[in-house]
Formats: sequence, structure tokens, C-alpha cells
Amino acid sequence: MEMHFACLRYKLRVVSQIRIAVQCYAGVRGDESPRRMIINGREHLVTHLIGESLEESVMARVRTRRYKVLTDGGAVFEVLHTGDDWYLES
Repeated sequence: MEMHFACLRYKLRVVSQIRIAVQCYAGVRGDESPRRMIINGREHLVTHLIGESLEESVMARVRTRRYKVLTDGGAVFEVLHTGDDWYLES
């Protein structure tokens, strides 16, 4: 029997998170999805929610909601919501 091994390449990227202010649509769960963000003193209106996911850390018992949004200026941002804090991921 012949065995073949594949060589895998991993891309590592440095991810930084910047704390931001976010105004949300409050639905059944409370703060549901971002509608307006203030980043470096500039206001960005969210025009489209591209994607949303929920990440859970079993060890730390932390839930993080991740949103990918399109703004009125055409920029796409990834925003994280953990507890009471919001972060811009870059």
C-alpha cells in the first residue's frame, strides 16, 4: 500500500482589533446587528449586512458575534461584538 502526504501551506495574518462605538437595531435578543459605527471619529452607516456568525469559546465561556457589513461609503468592515464591547477587526 502506497501512502501519499500532501504539503499544506498556511497563511498567517496579523489581526488587530480596535474598540469602536456602535449603534444597533435592538430586536428580540437585545443588540442584534450594527446600524451605525463610529470609527476614528467618523460615522459610518451600515447599508447592508453581508454576513453574520456566532463563535463560542468553550474554555473561556465567551460568545462573540461577528458581522461583515457594507457601509454607505462603500467600505466593507468586519465587526466583533463580545459582551458589551464592539471591535473593528483589521
